Amino acid sequence: VDFDEKTLKEIAITAKGKYFRATDSKELAKIYDIINKAEKTEVKAKEFFNFKELYYYFLIPAMILLVLELVLKTTLLRIIP
Repeated sequence: VDFDEKTLKEIAITAKGKYFRATDSKELAKIYDIINKAEKTEVKAKEFFNFKELYYYFLIPAMILLVLELVLKTTLLRIIP
C-alpha cells in the first residue's frame, strides 16, 4: 500500500496524537497494548432534546378539507355541461 508517511506523522503531531505503523501482526498487537494503556479521558456528551411534533395540527385539517372538496365536487357543486 502506498501512502505518505511523512504527512501522516505531521497530522499526528498537529493533532497532539501519536503515529503508529505496523508491518506485521506482532507490531499491531504492541500498538494495541500501547493504545489500551493510554490515559483514559472522559468525553462529555451533548444534550439532545425531544421536540413535540406539531405538524399533525395542520395535516389533519388539510386532509379533511381535501376529502370535503372531493365530496362536494362530485355531489353538490357538480358542473353540468
